[in-house]
Amino acid sequence: MSRLFGTLLVSLLAAFTADGRAGSPGSNGAPRGGRASHSAPPPVWAELPFPVAGCSVERLVPATRLFDWKPCEAAKACAEAVWNRDVVGPDAEIGRRTMVDDDGQTVRIAVRYDSDAASQAGVVLAREDGSVELGLRVSTRGPCNMNIPSIGHGRFGVLVTRSASPEGSARKGGLLAPLADLGALTPFEISPLPRGSGPDSAAWGSSRWLWRFAPDELSTFSNIDGKNFTAFAKLSDSIRRLGGPTSTGASFLFDVVEVAAGGVPEAYIARSDGVAPAQRFISSTSGSWVGVPLFAHSHIGWQKGIHPHANEFDSVELWASPYTEQASRLAPYKVGTLAGKGWTSVGAGWGRYVTLEDPDRDLHRDFLVWDLEKKTSRDITLPADRYFEACAGLTRSALWIVPGLESSVQRGLMRFSL
Repeated sequence: MSRLFGTLLVSLLAAFTADGRAGSPGSNGAPRGGRASHSAPPPVWAELPFPVAGCSVERLVPATRLFDWKPCEAAKACAEAVWNRDVVGPDAEIGRRTMVDDDGQTVRIAVRYDSDAASQAGVVLAREDGSVELGLRVSTRGPCNMNIPSIGHGRFGVLVTRSASPEGSARKGGLLAPLADLGALTPFEISPLPRGSGPDSAAWGSSRWLWRFAPDELSTFSNIDGKNFTAFAKLSDSIRRLGGPTSTGASFLFDVVEVAAGGVPEAYIARSDGVAPAQRFISSTSGSWVGVPLFAHSHIGWQKGIHPHANEFDSVELWASPYTEQASRLAPYKVGTLAGKGWTSVGAGWGRYVTLEDPDRDLHRDFLVWDLEKKTSRDITLPADRYFEACAGLTRSALWIVPGLESSVQRGLMRFSL
């Protein structure tokens, strides 16, 4: 699945300045409803016996619940999380990096949160019913933070960062564990750190974890022990943009903007196992660009921009192929024509690909959930006082959205049945 948050990718066109160089392309807490009802005693946190990237990390000890579900107001087939404030804090802000995973048997949600009142940031891994499997947190009174949870392929990972301070330089690492034994937490640290900021996005594979550092550098390392850090794709004189990573499990797909010898930019989709150099996977055709690849289990979906010019396309189409790791075995076909003149990504999974119904709105509430095999779509609409912030993912039976609230600076979590 993917973690992918409505980024306007066609602005890559406008990023080319007169000399042909590329630049970068161009809301917080919980839902209403108060505290969830819990009969369990207040949660207890215990410090891990080892630091992580120079940070003290605490683990949630007793079994408890992260949230309960309540019906959404004025939205069909929708449920909204009501948080256990004893776990996430009284003013919890749910992070855009929240991620859901469905392995075909079990649905898990890794919720990233932070609380100014409690001076803490953490990640809680829970089942679909809200029961906690693992809770981790750090104090944000100092330079430490916790973000970017990732789950899938039987494993869990989370980023822990320590910002530069008088006590030392910036450090980045995290914790890894098998889902079958979440007590077996393995700390790791990336050292030396690559140049640039980030990671600004991540993709979780079956054996490797991808981090993208800005300006665009794609690197991976083992999601078992954090070793074998490898930068497998970087910007160059011809490669001007690397972005939009998604994982198929065995490999990673991402956008590439390359300038040929004649100075004409081209966008295509590349593939790598995260170690070997990237290879072209889906090429653009004359008069079009391709990008925004998303893995949907049975299929791979992407978008085709027709006639790129200035800062938009004449039109945008959704395309797909049955899933394969071999470019020669792709069987591309058009699924439909999208609204808007630019690329936007929301999420994908289990044969579906989600787009914005009206990308030109300032606040997004309406989505199209495309069935890639049937070439059909259905509408999903958020309640009037909610708007799209991020997609946590798609499971076999639901679309999971992290919404912003117009009446609050906080965010929540919503599940729409499909």
